[in-house]
Amino acid sequence: MAPEILKTCPVCRHDLTAVRLECGHCGTGIDGHFSTSRFRGLTDEQLEFVEIFVRNRGIIRDVEAELGVSYPTVRSMLDNVVDAMEAQTRPVPAPNPAKSEVLHKLSTGEISVDEAFRSLGSR
Repeated sequence: MAPEILKTCPVCRHDLTAVRLECGHCGTGIDGHFSTSRFRGLTDEQLEFVEIFVRNRGIIRDVEAELGVSYPTVRSMLDNVVDAMEAQTRPVPAPNPAKSEVLHKLSTGEISVDEAFRSLGSR
């Protein structure tokens, strides 16, 4: 059995991207950027909850009994999983090069805080 796929970089903790698929039988490999399961971003605890929820066919009463928790706790756990999955589908805003440049100049002392605010259109 192959080890589980890593979700985050062990060095910087950012998300990892699947870039190679390989046949375990013949060794054929395909390189590219591949999407992974929406469950990939869930924590181990969230995945365990999903397994229990599915095994109990979504019957919250049975999930309560298996976990030994109350209805509000099961609902909270379910909401937590839904929120985590929805967060993965939200678009990540592209960095604003102008903003990055202003922040760089501010960090190096090339401009003052007031100049940075003016450049970014804030007051």
